[in-house]
Amino acid sequence: MQTVKRILNATLAVCIIAAAYGLIVILRASNPFRPPLLPSTLTAAAIILGLAILLVLKPPRFATRPIHTPAVYPTRRHQSDVTILVSVDAVRQASTHPDPLKRDWSFEWENIVAAAVGPHSIIDLSELASDDFKNTAVLVLTKSASANLDRGLAEELLAFMRQGGVIISEGMSALVSDVLEVDVAKINKGPIWLDHLAPELVPDRLTRAGLAARPFYGTLSEVRPRPGASSEAMNILASSCGRPCIVQGTQGNGHLVAILFDLAAALVHLKQGFYPRGLLARMFASIRHGWGWPKPAHLIPRLSDFRRPEPIPPLQEVLADAIFRTAARVHPFGAVSRLPAGKRAFLAMTHDEDYASRELSAIVKEANERGVAQTVFLLPDCRRETYQREVLEAACAEIGFHWNRFRIHLDRKGIHVNRYARPADAIDILRTRLLTRQIASSRIHWLSWDTHPGTTFATLAGAGLDTDSSQGAISTAKGYIFATGYGYRPLSPAGAPISLLEVPYEIEDDLAGADVAFMASLIELNINSWHSGLVILIHPWECTKRGRLRNLFDQALKTAERDRVWATTLAELHAFRASRERCEVSSTFAGNILKIEIYTEDEGLCLHLPSSHGDLKLSELRLDGDRAETSSLPDGLTEVALPRGRHTITLTYS
Repeated sequence: MQTVKRILNATLAVCIIAAAYGLIVILRASNPFRPPLLPSTLTAAAIILGLAILLVLKPPRFATRPIHTPAVYPTRRHQSDVTILVSVDAVRQASTHPDPLKRDWSFEWENIVAAAVGPHSIIDLSELASDDFKNTAVLVLTKSASANLDRGLAEELLAFMRQGGVIISEGMSALVSDVLEVDVAKINKGPIWLDHLAPELVPDRLTRAGLAARPFYGTLSEVRPRPGASSEAMNILASSCGRPCIVQGTQGNGHLVAILFDLAAALVHLKQGFYPRGLLARMFASIRHGWGWPKPAHLIPRLSDFRRPEPIPPLQEVLADAIFRTAARVHPFGAVSRLPAGKRAFLAMTHDEDYASRELSAIVKEANERGVAQTVFLLPDCRRETYQREVLEAACAEIGFHWNRFRIHLDRKGIHVNRYARPADAIDILRTRLLTRQIASSRIHWLSWDTHPGTTFATLAGAGLDTDSSQGAISTAKGYIFATGYGYRPLSPAGAPISLLEVPYEIEDDLAGADVAFMASLIELNINSWHSGLVILIHPWECTKRGRLRNLFDQALKTAERDRVWATTLAELHAFRASRERCEVSSTFAGNILKIEIYTEDEGLCLHLPSSHGDLKLSELRLDGDRAETSSLPDGLTEVALPRGRHTITLTYS
């Protein structure tokens, strides 16, 4: 493959030089006063021009060697209301399948649960104990667990449901078939459009329209009722072209939410993409990535979806909230909010240095004077004056690493030679020049990815970074292209979690028509419905030269100053997520009284609780025996702020 790639690269170089030669000849022919020019001089000029064009189209890049380490599938028991069940053996066996859609991406459920609830346990099916059922309100059966249920465990799960537990199941299993009284008719492959969503699943009309506008890719189990099945055994919450996708059923006092398509694989496909199958497809993908195109095409399926009038929501957060909101109607439990107390959306302002440190210093200083936190990504080989370095050091809430993967890079500031091949070396140089700062986040210069994004994610994690923001908007699309605003932990090609938080950005300058109105609409939708975030990338050079972008920057600063908007940095977001997931939560519900034991290590967290249970309304909420101040949210939830430490919350429904 490498030999063929070199031949194609050489052919490309020859074609460009030939085109440059022809261009010079045409230009000279159109000039009647042209001076005489020797053929050798003409050829040399063509070669120089051709190589310059080739350098712009295909700058030489440091190659990233794939990190071949054994896949690690971490499981843990944590005091929480949600437990994820996986079969590690099934995930490992499926990891070698040539078709990524047929691999097992069960660990993606950690991202789904983290977005909706926060703290959770994840247990291997082979290590499941009977006590695990007693300490949880919701069990999540991933695809790998559903496919490997034995009859004895299925009976235990049914008993768990009859006692009031909730099971969320992905894929078909004997348990799902028995509860819903259905059988699998056939397996449908292709795009899945959630064109019908029940209002109780997704109350907001605009959000329902946005979900229906973007397809999922995977397999859908088409089911048919068994002979004599009750018409009330299955309630359809979402369907695609008339075929049920998300359904619910009851068993005793418990509840089942069945997802009949591979939701985890579909989200991985939207967030990380699946590299092309076949030698020829991979070869051309590799060549395209070598050019350093801003966004690999296979990472963004169906860009046309983002040119629709409907706002495309962050699918991960919206679907996660919808599924667990349905579960909480049966067995109320608390979810730790993904935002600090009193906040309904977050805004992260980011800037890439791009060899424009003087312009960067100017806009950073202005934002700092208005008290708006920001993250800037600095190049380790950029020459900065002492003044600029001091301004960046003093004014930036967070300094991240801008990874330039090109050996030679040509831009409006000139030609730049990069001496640091390994990102760890470049980070060390940056830390040396900024002695008071920790470098924990990154963004890749020109967003140049490896053919498989898992290789890039593993390289960044191996360099000791916690957070990355290299996925995002491009010149032809904006918004939640990668299906999340809150971020996610990527999975390796083997389906194992990578210890890195990827937070895509939704707006890059004013590309793809991203103007003030678009930014304002996303902020309002997040405040009122989605409760996620918005990451904005503004390049300093462009901001100081173009009035329209300058206006967007000014309005972003005003938005960051709003009371219900959390102006944050990527490092703060990562720390808040970690604090949220470390919380210990345990709920019991009996006699219309919900009792929650919770422990938090940090201030600023809050708990979201159901405002009603069936026909009963929340009449009283006490924190450690005293009445607590609460806030009502528009989506049927009540918010209570959590002081640091261990507390008991009691809710009475009447």
